[in-house]
Amino acid sequence: MEQLYQALSQLRALGRRPPAPIASKRCGACRHFRNDPAYLEAAIPGLSCLSSGAASVRADDGLCLRHDRYLGAGRSCADFASSALAHSI
Repeated sequence: MEQLYQALSQLRALGRRPPAPIASKRCGACRHFRNDPAYLEAAIPGLSCLSSGAASVRADDGLCLRHDRYLGAGRSCADFASSALAHSI
């Protein structure tokens, strides 16, 4: 993990970004990822009183059920599990 932090620090120092994740392995295509508005409103108590799960500011963000995190669909991780029926809008 320390090596990863060092590598990222070096990239930032050079003004470069790490490469983007391969599109087919992004969270939005993972079976652990849920981002449909009805599911988000049920999973996050109080969300509908602030706005709604269909809010435009949410974009394609959703919940990772594997890691219990709210994140963008463009993210990726080592626990990616392909799903032909990925849960999305």
